[in-house]
Amino acid sequence: MKHKTILAIAIIMTVACSNTFAQTDKGNFILGGNTSFSVTHNNTETIGEKTKMTNIMLQPYAGYFIFNKFSAGLSIDYDYSSTIKSADVSVLTDFRYYFTNSSVKPFVKLNAGYSNQLLDVGHNPVSFRTNAHGLKLGAGAGVAIFFKDNMSIDITGQYFYSNIKRVAGGTDGGFYDTSRRLKAKVDELRLFIGFSVYL
Repeated sequence: MKHKTILAIAIIMTVACSNTFAQTDKGNFILGGNTSFSVTHNNTETIGEKTKMTNIMLQPYAGYFIFNKFSAGLSIDYDYSSTIKSADVSVLTDFRYYFTNSSVKPFVKLNAGYSNQLLDVGHNPVSFRTNAHGLKLGAGAGVAIFFKDNMSIDITGQYFYSNIKRVAGGTDGGFYDTSRRLKAKVDELRLFIGFSVYL
């Protein structure tokens, strides 16, 4: 009787562990979202200007495990900054590799795609709205902490590089000449917290 009880417990534990470890198996889907939020206060003494910048990024994503522990998918990144009144929308590939079969899974990720930025330049009454676009790349590492068999809380650190430009536009009729070409290279470091569901 004792041996049968031990055998039953072993079978239950094996089934439970197999369910826990199966989230990142080939053929499964992953759906989720991340957010990054920051508030920065800046006091520029030389010109006597005080500014407060609020920045928020939302990052929904979906992927499919084409191999065990490796998923490929897409993410849509929306990044808003209150001070310079810019909205950056990016469509990126999302590749992830998970390292372990435990309930705490470290992972690395790579992104590449297209970024489009809407930007307000200047100060009223002399200001204009311009549009820039170009390549965006990303690389990061994080950890997925499973609190249920198919749900995890994700903490991710990520680096982004953008190379954007604006084709010649018109003119605002004032101080700024918007017909000039605009080019910008942007480096970003972000810390995200998010939530994922594995199907």
